[in-house]
Amino acid sequence: MWHSASRLFAIAVFVVCATPLAEAQRSDQQLIVLSAVADRTSQTLTIRGMNFGSSVPSIWCEEQSMTVITGSATEVVVMLPSTVPDGTYRLTVARGKGAVDRDTFHVAIQSPTQGPQGPPGADGAPGPVGAPGPAGANGAIGPMGPMGPIGPAGPAGPAGTGGGGLSDIEVLSTLNPSPPVSVASFGTLTGTATCPAGKRAIAGGFESAGGAVQMLPTASFPNTESSWRVVLRNTTGGSLTNAQMRVHVVCAPAS
Repeated sequence: MWHSASRLFAIAVFVVCATPLAEAQRSDQQLIVLSAVADRTSQTLTIRGMNFGSSVPSIWCEEQSMTVITGSATEVVVMLPSTVPDGTYRLTVARGKGAVDRDTFHVAIQSPTQGPQGPPGADGAPGPVGAPGPAGANGAIGPMGPMGPIGPAGPAGPAGTGGGGLSDIEVLSTLNPSPPVSVASFGTLTGTATCPAGKRAIAGGFESAGGAVQMLPTASFPNTESSWRVVLRNTTGGSLTNAQMRVHVVCAPAS
């Protein structure tokens, strides 16, 4: 009998102590949803309000339960799958079964759209001049362009002084040497023709005779302003006799 009384006393104490705890966890304040914002980029839906409770409430989009990521007494973040099409949906937030424990809210879910292009901004300040780059390789030579039109004729130049014409040109010849000589192997034979006074040598030449016919010319040049010289060399490997040549000089007026 004593044991039974003790058990009844313990049960009574538990009931008395548990009743205030249950009353403390129960809320009679109305759950209110103030806003719901969808973020397509992060695929989340953020619901804000009041009196969501100390534990995470349940969230429904129409009849579909939504997965809660984080929650507090004033904010709940749930997953918003990309497969949910754009539109307006009824949200239900519930912390219990009573009327004060739930609220509904209509949220518009809209994918972001690009707005019209804004006006161009002001030009920025010019940046500093960059360092010059390395010189590139030379390109291929391009094709020759078309010939341009012939330009107009230039003005006539002043009349030149008379040059005397061909009548003032004369050719003189001199036989070198006289009499003929012998030329040893690899020896040379030299002859000169000279213009008369007042004339200058403008050209010259020679004719070989005797042994000089087998010799090769090694030089033919104006020796002075008024003379012409020719040099022949014996390359036959032997001595040549009776070698002689006639040197010609073309003379023109000196002025």
